[in-house]
Amino acid sequence: MSFLSTNRRGDNGNSFFKCHAKIAAIKECGGNLTQTMELINRTNLKVLCGDDAMLFNMLCLGGHGAISAAAHIRPDLFVHLFELVRAGQIGPARCLFKQLLPMIQLLFSEPIPGPVKAALAMRGQILDELRLPITPMSAAGRIKLGKALEKLKTIPLAGKTAKSGRAAGEPRMLGLVK
Repeated sequence: MSFLSTNRRGDNGNSFFKCHAKIAAIKECGGNLTQTMELINRTNLKVLCGDDAMLFNMLCLGGHGAISAAAHIRPDLFVHLFELVRAGQIGPARCLFKQLLPMIQLLFSEPIPGPVKAALAMRGQILDELRLPITPMSAAGRIKLGKALEKLKTIPLAGKTAKSGRAAGEPRMLGLVK
């Protein structure tokens, strides 16, 4: 059995340089790119981005994927971003991420998971119901989020890739840890 560990802001990450054999991956949320490079270069861990706003940077540094809240909204675009970076197409990847970033920032502008659930409800994917302690997104936030989601609709679906053979919208793990 393998385990996943989380590194958050304030952790120094040094304990991971001599990893326990059963730890296969780390969800990196520390925000320190130097530390991230150390984890990627000095360990055998799969380094997964845990800060959605840092996803493009993390993938460019050699990160292995993400545990992403924002990817629930348009998973096809996040998978496409991953594939673009892996293929060395940094310009198109940067352009795509620049289009995703306003939505990512709005999803984290209020306590998670309220905004993510609001976005999924706006898209008709779930009912707009929450139970405490989860709080709903503010009315002002919902208006901004609605506008951001409309802009996302203008980004074409990421189609089939030669590598995956999957059609847009088909399930796929982003950065699968084996």
